[in-house]
Amino acid sequence: MSAQGLTLYALEIESLSLSLTLTELPRINTPKPARESPTLACVT
Repeated sequence: MSAQGLTLYALEIESLSLSLTLTELPRINTPKPARESPTLACVT
């Protein structure tokens, strides 16, 4: 893998973890995790 490929891969993982954090935050703050489950199923 080239250096450019590694950089793109790192950016992709960073944005993925960021989006996971953004989807996890409402679920933690919401007392009803069952309502969030369909949303998480659609994302994955």
